[in-house]
Amino acid sequence: MVSLKHKGVVYNDEYRMNILISQNKPNVLKCGYEELSKKYPVNFHFESLIKIETISMFEFKKQRIDLIDYKNIIFSTKNAIEYYFKFMNLLKVKILKDTKYYCLREEIAMYLHKFINFKKRKVFFSQTGTIKSFSEEIANHLDTNHKLLYIISENQQDKQFLKLLKKNNNACDMLYLYRTSYLPIKNLLSHQHFDTFCFTTPSSIQSLWFNDPMFKKQTYLVGTFGENTLNFAKKSFLNVSFSAPNKVSKNLCHAIEEFLKTIIIKVS
Repeated sequence: MVSLKHKGVVYNDEYRMNILISQNKPNVLKCGYEELSKKYPVNFHFESLIKIETISMFEFKKQRIDLIDYKNIIFSTKNAIEYYFKFMNLLKVKILKDTKYYCLREEIAMYLHKFINFKKRKVFFSQTGTIKSFSEEIANHLDTNHKLLYIISENQQDKQFLKLLKKNNNACDMLYLYRTSYLPIKNLLSHQHFDTFCFTTPSSIQSLWFNDPMFKKQTYLVGTFGENTLNFAKKSFLNVSFSAPNKVSKNLCHAIEEFLKTIIIKVS
């Protein structure tokens, strides 16, 4: 097994790098984290830092949005898909055959399989997963005078994306159907040392601050997934060492490996 070195610390089979990824543990058969642990001296710990909660029907009605009026739906997360169809079912709203679905990334689009006949629907997604290409994808397929409905969480931060939609003259209404709250992980942080933190949402960064107010002042390796998360990390003055998606890495696992390659101790 190779050895790694970062900021004077050497990681090997006796002293492995601990990496916390802010999500629930994925299906090992569909990801490469287990293989990375065999190839490099790293341990992966999966821990969601946030909790997802649905809004009440009262909160939904206060937004004065009628789901039947929209045939162009935007999803930037799997949670958005989950709660959109949950409320469609609760309100007994029929899913129209000509509805178009726009998804930030391919894996989000694939999640629609759970709710609709994918082959018979119009589903579009960004090939690169960037906000810019996503807004362009929407502009290319949106019918004239058709309004967009963007399904979000109550505390979602998408100013850049909304600005691009406006630039393309795409009228968009937002509907929040769920919210995130911070999970208490102080016990985990006090019993386990982590060298690297990989954040998958802006809320997960905020959750870590909530649990560890000194996090900003401490020196950790930081990785991010998603453009919104990367932008939020930079605005928060975190030094991001790697991120995904990018031109080389579509997913976080691959981005981590590409970074680990750069800190391998070369044997002369």
